[in-house]
Amino acid sequence: MRHLLAALVLPGVLLSATPIVAQGSVRAPIVAWTYTVQAGDTFAQIARRWGVDMAALGEANGIPSPYVIRIGQVLKRPDPKGAPKTVPLASQLAHRL
Repeated sequence: MRHLLAALVLPGVLLSATPIVAQGSVRAPIVAWTYTVQAGDTFAQIARRWGVDMAALGEANGIPSPYVIRIGQVLKRPDPKGAPKTVPLASQLAHRL
C-alpha cells in the first residue's frame, strides 16, 4: 500500500482529489431567511428579532413607512449591517472542512 492514512469522513464535507485554484475573492453564500407574518406580529418585533433596523427590513421587502404588514405575508431578512459581501476563497474553504 502507498502510505495510506485512515481518515474520518463526515457528512457534508467536500472531498477533492485535485487542488482547487482560485484567485481573488468569491461572493459569500447568501443565507435566504424568510418569515411568514403571524397574528400578533409587529414589524418592529420582527426587525428586532433579526437584529436589523425597521428601515432596512422595509427596504428589503419593498414596504414603505409606516411599515404595514399582513398575516401570511412573507418577509425576507436583509443582510445585517457590516456583513461582508465577499470573503477570501481560503476563508470560505476553511469553513467547509
